[in-house]
Amino acid sequence: MTQDTQIAVRISTQALAALDQLRKQEDDLPSRAEMIRRLIERASEKKGRK
Repeated sequence: MTQDTQIAVRISTQALAALDQLRKQEDDLPSRAEMIRRLIERASEKKGRK
């Protein structure tokens, strides 16, 4: 079992609003942290790096 690493990120008001809009498009309304994880995973899959 691996231990996750917590990070802090500063984000503009506009980027935060965009993130929240993306969250609302998901079926399960993920947390902001979960949405960021999903976006990273999707970007990695798109680049073929998974």
